[in-house]
Amino acid sequence: MNDYDNKVDEMFGFERLPNGTERLGWLLNYIPTTIVDSDGNEVSGIELYFIDRNGDNFKGSILFEPYLLVDISDKNRLHELSQHLQKRISTCFVTVVEKEDLDMPNHLNGNKHSFLKLSFKKVSDLMDAKTNTQVRCRQVKCSSSLTNACFQANPVSKSKACRIY
Repeated sequence: MNDYDNKVDEMFGFERLPNGTERLGWLLNYIPTTIVDSDGNEVSGIELYFIDRNGDNFKGSILFEPYLLVDISDKNRLHELSQHLQKRISTCFVTVVEKEDLDMPNHLNGNKHSFLKLSFKKVSDLMDAKTNTQVRCRQVKCSSSLTNACFQANPVSKSKACRIY
């Protein structure tokens, strides 16, 4: 948040909680925001507005890395696809994670499913990547009757289906 927003919040009685300070309160509201970190980079965060037992207001911030999960049907290609996405989307960090997939018929057994986790610094970067990835997934699903010649340079095209969460 910028200085103007902080001044407006202070006018309404919401002083920023100093780093490392603990205080008990009830959450009144929250606002997604972009915060400049100590290195000068913009990162996503949430401004949380609280009220304590005495009726005093305060606010705090939490930084987070927004992410999306991509499910690829061909599990043998996860690492190849993760490298491809890392090159194609320069604003993300790609890892392979194991999660419980509630869409699996036997999801109550605790079986894990592999996903590609794409982490970003800002929500705007995530939304751009999500839009581009969804378009690509739709092209792959619709192109099953087409030849693979037009998709040779893209490993995503060799996967029959992908889902984005």
